[in-house]
Amino acid sequence: MIITIGILLAGFLLGLLLKGRVKLPTSAITLASICLLLFILGLEIGGNRELLANLPTMGLTALVVSVLAILGSVVLARLFTKKEELAPPVNERPSPAETGDKPGGGMRDSLIIVGCFVAGVLVALAGWVPDGLPMDQITTWGLYLLLICVGFGLGMEEGFFESLKTLPARSLLLPLVTIVGSLIGGLLAWVLLSWFHTSVPELTDTLAVTSGFGYYSLSSVLLDEQRGPMVATIALAANLLRELLTLLTAPMLRKWFGPYAIISSGGATSMDTTLPVAVRYGGSRYAPVSVYHGFVLTVAVPFIVSFFITLHSWLLNLPA
Repeated sequence: MIITIGILLAGFLLGLLLKGRVKLPTSAITLASICLLLFILGLEIGGNRELLANLPTMGLTALVVSVLAILGSVVLARLFTKKEELAPPVNERPSPAETGDKPGGGMRDSLIIVGCFVAGVLVALAGWVPDGLPMDQITTWGLYLLLICVGFGLGMEEGFFESLKTLPARSLLLPLVTIVGSLIGGLLAWVLLSWFHTSVPELTDTLAVTSGFGYYSLSSVLLDEQRGPMVATIALAANLLRELLTLLTAPMLRKWFGPYAIISSGGATSMDTTLPVAVRYGGSRYAPVSVYHGFVLTVAVPFIVSFFITLHSWLLNLPA
C-alpha cells in the first residue's frame, strides 16, 4: 500500500517537474498502460487452470454477485452525486488530439480494453506463455508502470490543485456508500440465486464474498481458511470480476451514473488498478477521492469479511 502511494506520488512529482517543458499525450499513454495491465491479467486468468475448471459450476454465482454488487454501488453513488457533477468540467476532458475521441469513443476504448484482455486469455490458453514466467512480478511491475503514468498525467494537468477545492466534503463518505451499496447488491444476488440456482452459498457467505470489494487475494485467503475452498473460489472469481468489469465499463459508468460511480465500482482497487480509469473518465480532480476510497476499503475488507464469518458461526450455534 505504501509502495503504491509512493510510486503514484513519484509520477506526480515528475509530471510537475516537466510541466510546460514537454507535451505528451498522457491520456493515450494511460490507455496503453491499462491495455497492458489487462493483457497481463488475461494471461493470469488463462493460466489459472483451477479457476477455469471451476468456472462452469461457480462462475454463475460469482458473476451474479459481482454484477449486483457493482450495480448496488453505482446506483447509490448516482444518488450521492449532485446534478452539477454529472458533466465533467471542460478543462478535465481529454482533448481530441490526445484521445482521438469521436461519438462513441468511450465504447471504442472499452472494446480495445476487452480485446487486450481476451488476447491475454487466448495466449495463455494456447500455451504460448513460457514455463516459469514470473507472472506475479510482471503484474506488479505492470501496475507500477500504470501508476507512474497516472501520477505523471496528474502532475502535468493544468489547474489540478484548483480543481481540488471544488470537491465537496461529503466525498469522504463515499467508502460508506460503496459498502452499503455492495452489501445490498450481495443480498439481492443471494435472493436471485436462491430462486433460480440449486447450489448457492449461504447468505452470510454471499455477503462475505461481496465484502471483498474487489480485493480478491485477501478475501479469498480469509474465506479459504474459515469457510473452505468452494466459498474461497467464488470470492476469488467474484472480486476479480469486479475489478475487470470496472475497467471494461468505466466510460458507461461515468455516463450513466456520474463521476463517483467508477470509484465506487472499483471498490478497494480504486487506489491502484482502477485508479487510471477513474481519472481518465471521471476527471483528474477525483484522483485523491479515488485513492482515499480505495485505502479505506482495503483496510475495511478483513474486518467486514471476518464479521460475516463470525456471524455465520454464531448463527450455527444458536439453539434450535
